[in-house]
Amino acid sequence: MVYTVIFEVDIKNNQILFFHTGSLSVKLKAGILYDYEKFLEHFILDNVYEEEKIDLYQNFNIEALRSASVNKRENITCDFRLRPEGNQEYRWFTMSLMLPHGAGGAVGAILDIHDKKMHELEMQHQASHDAMTNLLNRQAFERAVFSYFMQGGKCGAYCLMDVDDFKRINDTRGHAYGDIALMKIAKILTESVPEGTITARYGGDEFCMFLPGMDREEQLEPILKEILAHVKKEEYGGMQLSLSVGVAFYPKHRTVDKNSIGKYADVALYKAKESGKDSYCFYCDEMGEF
Repeated sequence: MVYTVIFEVDIKNNQILFFHTGSLSVKLKAGILYDYEKFLEHFILDNVYEEEKIDLYQNFNIEALRSASVNKRENITCDFRLRPEGNQEYRWFTMSLMLPHGAGGAVGAILDIHDKKMHELEMQHQASHDAMTNLLNRQAFERAVFSYFMQGGKCGAYCLMDVDDFKRINDTRGHAYGDIALMKIAKILTESVPEGTITARYGGDEFCMFLPGMDREEQLEPILKEILAHVKKEEYGGMQLSLSVGVAFYPKHRTVDKNSIGKYADVALYKAKESGKDSYCFYCDEMGEF
């Protein structure tokens, strides 16, 4: 199935002329002038994936094109998902428009990039996620948390977790059992936290969570109790495991050093381990600096 669409937009007069409509839509005919803004609105509302509708319209509405032409932008490009007529599944497309300087028209195309885009997304996923647990990796987690800070997030709870005596399961049952145990714990974490929580495998037998909007111990305690109970209840190749958790709060425990909140959580984690494991500990000033 050929989905390529080629067209020209008369920016001044708000008209669009199709040279080739491919199989994207049976309603569009080559060689006929259409009202551009009406076409764009119907095209987006009827076909484009919900999450990408606003972005596509903001980039390609007639006033945006006129502004881009005045400001001498050379091209506008936007990737999006749409469901071609007669197709039940969404596919990735790109819409691209070339804006010749000094002219009232622009030449554009809508191209099917589904296979290429899916490959790119898979590569991005692999680069940002832990292959075993499918949680974010350490680098992606730190980027996500730092982005939350930079975008004006007001508060949050930073939880650093360590599997107690994890070496024991590797030594007695083997690394395959250890891997299965980590996957089970990752599943418990993702199923026990509120929507919007950033969860990661921090490395080895360490996990990390950041819960936006939480800045009080009483908000977090029910979640931590549930996680610890589920981890301890689960069976890991005939063995039991438990978690220790250290918690620091943003912005209370974040200094100029952007990684300081994680270091405070690490201090609290050490105290949780010291107190007998299978527990959580909130950082306080009496624990000292890291």
